[in-house]
Amino acid sequence: MGLNPVLYIANGSLLAINIRNALVHFALPENKIKPDVGDKEKSLLDILRYIKNYQGDLTRRDSTKSKKDYRFSDEREWRYVPPLNEECILFASKKYFDANKEETIESAQKLRLNFEPNDIKYIIIENDEEIPEFIEHVRSTKGKKYTHADIERLTTRILTSEQIKTDM
Repeated sequence: MGLNPVLYIANGSLLAINIRNALVHFALPENKIKPDVGDKEKSLLDILRYIKNYQGDLTRRDSTKSKKDYRFSDEREWRYVPPLNEECILFASKKYFDANKEETIESAQKLRLNFEPNDIKYIIIENDEEIPEFIEHVRSTKGKKYTHADIERLTTRILTSEQIKTDM
């Protein structure tokens, strides 16, 4: 258990095709793993929970914020993934999710990774030019959840890759 970097895979690549074929082989139409799939095979399927498209259309609930041909790999995302033995819906196609939205979300609620601003030691971004945009993003998205003091403290945790390269 813990945080791991997301694995970005190009859509349509041989790797993406092989992973999709494996999922189709091991999964039932209702987004459940076939009962005869053993623990070793489930371990292979576990990798799917760390995968994200390298690039593609970004769809948001607010369609004005959707972006065509968005490069997800620029996010440099790290992901918390609960153990496979947890009782939750591990894989959900869009069709299944849309039909069972409340159940799917509820099954994952108890597995949420909760943290507070004080838990964050470092925020690493690429360069100084990104700092104002990042701070504005934090203020606009977290301003209702966190206090002004929390947000100001977070801004003091910002480091850039350039700083790290220069200092190390």
